[in-house]
Parts: sequence; structure tokens; C-alpha cells
Amino acid sequence: MSALSDRFPSADPTRRIRSIILASGDAGTGKTRFGLTGPVPILYQSLDKGLEGVVEEFVEAGKEIYVADYDWTPGADDFSQAFAREMRDKFIEDYLAALDAGARTIVWDKETDVWEMFRYAEFGKPNEAPKDYAKLNQRYIAIVNAVKNYNASLMVIQAMKDTWGQVGPVSASTGKRGLAKTGEKARRGFERMDELVFTELHFRREPGEVGPEFTIDVGKCRQNSALQDQSFPGMSFATFGTLLIPGTSEADWS
Repeated sequence: MSALSDRFPSADPTRRIRSIILASGDAGTGKTRFGLTGPVPILYQSLDKGLEGVVEEFVEAGKEIYVADYDWTPGADDFSQAFAREMRDKFIEDYLAALDAGARTIVWDKETDVWEMFRYAEFGKPNEAPKDYAKLNQRYIAIVNAVKNYNASLMVIQAMKDTWGQVGPVSASTGKRGLAKTGEKARRGFERMDELVFTELHFRREPGEVGPEFTIDVGKCRQNSALQDQSFPGMSFATFGTLLIPGTSEADWS
């Protein structure tokens, strides 16, 4: 043994059957359904009230799913920074309690709103000078990383936003191109989330010959680099898990 063993513990070789996933995609591309097919018990932390019409079939089939709903209404007349802090603290409390209670999957829907909630709680508004973000960023990173101490999966869903840029012909009067949508979209949420997760998945829905076709594009994939930049037909969390960690079965991810 190296003398390092006198000072440091050896790396843990145990492979946990779980993942930490950043999911993105337009509305109706299968993100919620994918999260609900994760290992049970599931805690679904919902800020956008998007479960109705999707969750019922899983509950009727006997799947163990719990829901924490948050009335996140920053546009309401009685909204305040104190309310945002109360909501943030409740969200964190529920998240940590679920981990301690043995949740196998936790879904944030949407992380875009969770990040907004943390900013309102910190600053009283969603935007502040970048120099003021260090403390908030560290707090947020610590919350996300807490799941890594448990045998649990975390799936955070980010909404998409249109990107804007100078496009079209140059104006004769200003000498500049006009500002307009570029036709491309970007994820909306905590910018450093991709550093924290194990896997990035982008969900798409396109017209098919006999109905819509669902596709999952894999970006970063720390657990199985062979999947990076590959696209797969829409599938369940359990089926994707068997690709993520070869040798596992769907039962391992149920």
C-alpha cells in the first residue's frame, strides 16, 4: 500500500444504481413521464402544476409516488421576499427529508422555477449583480450535491427559452442588424447545473407516420461515455438505466 493510505481513504468502488439527470425539452416531449418511471419511492417536487393528466396512470398501477406542491406565485400582489424565503426553506426541508426517508427518485419540476425561487429569496428579485452570486451559488450547489450522499436519483427539469441575436439585413439608418429570435433555444435555469449532474438528456417530439415520435438526445454522460452524443427513441427511466449502467436490469431501476 502507498503511504497515501495512512492519510486518505481509498476510492469507493461501489457502483450505485442511480443517476443525477438534467432534463430539458419543449412542453409535451415526455420529461414528466420519464421522471415518473424512475425507481420508487418517488418524490415529485412540483412548482408548475404539471402532473395532472400524466400521473394518474402510474398511481392506478400502484406506483409509489408522492407529491410536494409549491404555490410559487412571484407575480401575486402579496408576494414578498419573506414569502420566497419561506418557500425556499420548505422546499429544502422536503428534499432533505425525502432523502433521509429513503426516496429512490426525486424530481424537480421545474428547476427553472426552483432557481428563480432561490434568487428571489436571496435578493428579493430574480436578477442581481454577478458579484453578489457567490454565496447563493454555493448554497445551491450544496443542495444539489446533497443527493450524492444517498442511493437516490435526482432529475431536474429545465425549461427552454428562445435565444435572441442580431439577424437579417443591416439597417441603412443604424448600420446594425435587427434584434430578433435566432430560431434556436437554450436551457433556462442554474447555469452551472451541467457541472453537477451525471447525465444530460434533451427530449424531443416530432411528427411521425402514425403519430408523434419521441426522442431522447444524450449530452454529457459521466456514467457511460459511449452514450454521449447519441439519440434514442423515447423510453422509460428503467430502460435508459440499463444502457447507463450495462449489466443492470430494469428491475434494478424499478
